[in-house]
Amino acid sequence: QVWEIFRRLFQVSFVVLVRIIDDRFDLVYSLTVSFYAVVLQAYFNPFKDDMDDLLQLLVNVNEYMLTLGIMLASDILGSADASYDSYRIGYALVAIQYALMAYIIYIIWSNYEESFRAAPRMARDTYHALKRQLSEWRQGRHIAMHTNDPGVL
Repeated sequence: QVWEIFRRLFQVSFVVLVRIIDDRFDLVYSLTVSFYAVVLQAYFNPFKDDMDDLLQLLVNVNEYMLTLGIMLASDILGSADASYDSYRIGYALVAIQYALMAYIIYIIWSNYEESFRAAPRMARDTYHALKRQLSEWRQGRHIAMHTNDPGVL
């Protein structure tokens, strides 16, 4: 979590300082921070669960690709003629977003498939157990209401 806070701080807040110094380098700075976030995330794997590490790495790679796409579509490379076709880059980024979303859904489903399939059975068993406890409680209260002993219940 500490790394995520520093990454966000460096990527969002310090861009303003970079823009004050020279506004041509704010995308390059963001791209550099995104790249280091991907590398450090892949190297350290800070989460306890491997799936959390993989999901965070995918999000960081996605962020890097988005920043790279924005940089390629902008005129930071020199003139407007030097920039790449922004429509193709936009279509590619949207396709990457959908593919990434499908992959993340697949990862989550494959890791928790057994839990998803067992949920209705667990809900049914819990319902019957609670129903049985309520019935026992009602019988115990019924007995306690017909006795003069306040300790029964």
